Amino acid sequence: MDAEAQSRIGKFRVLRTLGQGAMGRVFLAQDPLIDRRVAIKVMAIEGDAESRERFRNEARTVGQLSHPNIVQVFEFGFHRDQPYLVMEYLEGESLDRWLERGPPFDGRVAVLLDLCRAVEHAHSRGVLHRDVKPSNVQVLPDGTSKLMDFGIARSQAVGLTATGTVLGTPEYLAPEILLDARYSTASDLYAVALVAYRTLAGFNPFHASSLEACITRVLAAEPEPLGEVLPQLDPRLAEVVDAYLRKDPSARPAGVAPLKKALKRALGGSSTDLSASFRRSLVRSDAPGTSPPEADVTLGSGPTVRRPPSLAEAYTVQSSRLGRTPPPGRRRPRALLLAPAAAVAALLGLVAWRGLPPWSAKTSPAAGEEASPAAGEEA
Repeated sequence: MDAEAQSRIGKFRVLRTLGQGAMGRVFLAQDPLIDRRVAIKVMAIEGDAESRERFRNEARTVGQLSHPNIVQVFEFGFHRDQPYLVMEYLEGESLDRWLERGPPFDGRVAVLLDLCRAVEHAHSRGVLHRDVKPSNVQVLPDGTSKLMDFGIARSQAVGLTATGTVLGTPEYLAPEILLDARYSTASDLYAVALVAYRTLAGFNPFHASSLEACITRVLAAEPEPLGEVLPQLDPRLAEVVDAYLRKDPSARPAGVAPLKKALKRALGGSSTDLSASFRRSLVRSDAPGTSPPEADVTLGSGPTVRRPPSLAEAYTVQSSRLGRTPPPGRRRPRALLLAPAAAVAALLGLVAWRGLPPWSAKTSPAAGEEASPAAGEEA
């Protein structure tokens, strides 16, 4: 299927390609019956039976969810024996790209609240996302955000993958997943907390230059406390985020409510939704590539600041730290490193055996230049 997907997929008129990857392509299309633009994800014809089932699973999973902070799925079908998924077309940009522009603190918190609401709704319907990360969160032009790409999601009642299969992005996978593939609401919330850490601090504390180093960090290193990275942050919010990042899932807060409460408190205690006009003001930021001089302000561990910056100043400066190499982290006692070391070796063997793509130290691919499909990434 080419010549821009032969100009039509089912009843939909194809306008242009939005993205392409090993699994297939995403097109911008027009629904002629109701004059609505949609994103259509078309699976590559070479896809195996498991990939096709995962594709169908995404349609079933998102189809049972109805929430303003979750991408909508309109239709699933086949075009010349290739399965396709018709989704809501989302303008804006992925969270990781949005963060590069140095958005203000209130905007970041508002996006995180939307993410919490999305995950809370999915869990209330018995659905685990299993791949929560910045590139799967789309920030719309009005400042709201939507969770997308439920390709490896599953119902807690019916599993899609065999026990012991690890799926997801290593930087955002909870330790228990890397050790024995135990996915749960706790592992989803761990990922939400890591997205919060990345959004607020400007980096993922487990980011590393190699897969082995990343997995070792996740299993054995304690992240730098968020309150030490951002001393100006409400300490209650910092403590809650840190609590969700505990290695033991049973020691983490139950449910997303504590994080939602802390985020609302950080916004000034308002429990009401932000107005549309205020949300629009949140997405304004300095021109790309510009950042004020850091002067005598140094955030995180390191030299003591000569004058305490305000929270607004902290976030202006913090924008220049996006993608930085995180601090080494706090290591656990040597005896506790033996199991993680064995797990790292086993996981690296699994990666080699499954023929997964090479590890990249870069952050997830950014969305399209103009606007992103609901999938928010390559197909």
